[in-house]
Amino acid sequence: MWFANRVDEGIVYAEYFEPLPVKMMALVLTVIECCIDEWITGVREDIKFASITYSPIYLVHLESLRLFDERTAAYKLLGRITDNLLDVAR
Repeated sequence: MWFANRVDEGIVYAEYFEPLPVKMMALVLTVIECCIDEWITGVREDIKFASITYSPIYLVHLESLRLFDERTAAYKLLGRITDNLLDVAR
């Protein structure tokens, strides 16, 4: 959505996407979790992506990414993952 064509935010405002912010990764993970929640019963049901519901989940993802980065710092894995995601997105 941010890189679909040359007038999208990821292209126009490239300076805000490189390196890919960890906060954006946490947001994308939270959106994925919302999409999974829509199928929790086996039949898709619309779920509103509301901050009251998903803000705590976002914070858990953000903290998990922080811990992952801390524990794999010697390998710089999170930076390599975000670089790869950005390359694929573009």
